[in-house]
Parts: sequence; C-alpha cells; structure tokens
Amino acid sequence: ESYYNDPACSGKSIGRVANRIANGRVTVEGVEYNLETNNGPNHLHGGSHGYGTKLWESRVEENRVVFALTSEDGDAGYPGEVNVEVAYDLDNENNINILFVAQSDRVTPVNLTNHTYWNLKGEESGDILDHEMRLCCSQVLEMNSVQIPTGKHLDVKGTPMDFTDW
Repeated sequence: ESYYNDPACSGKSIGRVANRIANGRVTVEGVEYNLETNNGPNHLHGGSHGYGTKLWESRVEENRVVFALTSEDGDAGYPGEVNVEVAYDLDNENNINILFVAQSDRVTPVNLTNHTYWNLKGEESGDILDHEMRLCCSQVLEMNSVQIPTGKHLDVKGTPMDFTDW
C-alpha cells in the first residue's frame, strides 16, 4: 500500500509524461487536451493515476525482467492507446540498463522515466553524499518558478548541476 501512495514515486516508472505540463494543457494535432493539475497549476508525472500508480504485468527473460502496461485512449486525459514495456537488464559486469519502449495507435505525448534511487553503500548504511556521479551533459534547461522549462539552455560548468568530472 505504501508503494502505491509514495509521493516521491520511489522505484516507479513514470508516465505517460514525466515531469510537468504547464497548466495541465497539451495540444496534439491542433486539439487541446485538459489534464489533471496535481502539482500546483501543473500536471505532474501523468497525474494522480499515472503509470507509477498502476499494476504492471511482468515476465522474466534470461537476465532481464520486463514490465508491460497498456494505457487506454483517454487515460489521464491523453489521446491514444499506448503499450509500454520497461526492460531491466543485468549484464556480466553487473551494469543495470533500463530500456523503455512505447507504441501508440495515435499521436500522443510520451516521455517516460524511472525514479530509481540508489544508495551504493546498501540499505540503511548512511546517506549518499559521498557517492560519485558523472553525467555527460554540459547544459540543463532553465526552469521557471513552478518548474516548467523556459526553453533556455544553461551551462552547468561551475554550478551545483556540474557532474561532468569525477
């Protein structure tokens, strides 16, 4: 029960659209769709009944686990039926790869992500503040006061968002 009601979406696959949609309105092929506003004035992570709140089908294939979900036309206000699969692969070097595949019968916004959080020291072994992380990106999008991207690219060099060096 706590998994389904977790506001941080810990460990969940997020969609139909991860992040925020300004004012809960999206236009697809000239038609405006009104979505639930569940994050102040915005639509967040597919709404209060987004993919992270649903029970997915699952199967095991050799060294991978695949989760599958069908999102019906009109689900959370979005147009089109979407069939989603998320595969978690473990390779021989213990790397985990997450692959998202989505197919729709209509044009529709789809932006999937995963809210996996890692403590590489192990469960209940302190915080993550001394972990090292590297991201191969030199810019991020500027956000407005309600976390909607403005479209402006900002350089990360020398900022708290700079993860380009070890």
